[in-house]
Amino acid sequence: MIAVVGPLWTGPLHDASFLTEMLSLADEWGWAYTSENVTLEKLLSTMIEESDPRLPPGYIRLDEVCLAVLCGIIDFLEVFHKKV
Repeated sequence: MIAVVGPLWTGPLHDASFLTEMLSLADEWGWAYTSENVTLEKLLSTMIEESDPRLPPGYIRLDEVCLAVLCGIIDFLEVFHKKV
């Protein structure tokens, strides 16, 4: 029986130098901040943090992510057993 389903990562999720360059350009061009709560600067900074190679391997439980952002997810077993 499968107890946990979700993507597994074993290394950096992103290229930190590329993201740092993107953040610098976004700031230079005035794209990094908006009047809203969510900003490009916040997103890119989070992605830069995720690119740290010292982070331990882990996984994401998609059901928990979807619950946190209030979106639905298709049941894994429903998809697994569905005949095409």
